[in-house]
Amino acid sequence: MATKLKSKTNKVQLTKFNSDHVSLVSINVLKSNIQFDTDLPTTQIIAHQMKMGKEIDYNFEANMCRVKLLLEFDGIDSNDRVDENAKAVFTIDFHFKVDNMQDCIEQTDEVVKIDPTMPAHLVGIAYSTARGIVSERLGNTPFQGIILPIINPYEVLKKQ
Repeated sequence: MATKLKSKTNKVQLTKFNSDHVSLVSINVLKSNIQFDTDLPTTQIIAHQMKMGKEIDYNFEANMCRVKLLLEFDGIDSNDRVDENAKAVFTIDFHFKVDNMQDCIEQTDEVVKIDPTMPAHLVGIAYSTARGIVSERLGNTPFQGIILPIINPYEVLKKQ
């Protein structure tokens, strides 16, 4: 079954990616480092800034994809400055099996062209899952209450 997507020009684009063919095989929290001064009152961090990175790797023969998310939070104090004593860093690895991966790629001897719908959906699934992991880990710290913002996974893919 093909998925219909509307582009900015309102043309319907068909993609062969179908999330019914995706399995989340494993989640590995590779890094979960929350650093803060234990004397720091939880009310002193009034905001945060977030940086996000991602790595996507494919194993086309095994129909597998790895999405690694790198998330970093810096605490912002009441003077609107980054607090060097309040930082949280996470690296989370997600392994997906995509049963119809071969339908989502065009492969020649020189290049593999990937339907962008597939990695966008996988990044979206990984990020949504990471939201819960990060929220749970940040509880009872000066970062408690941080909820990762909603993202557009297509825009995330455009960023290096």
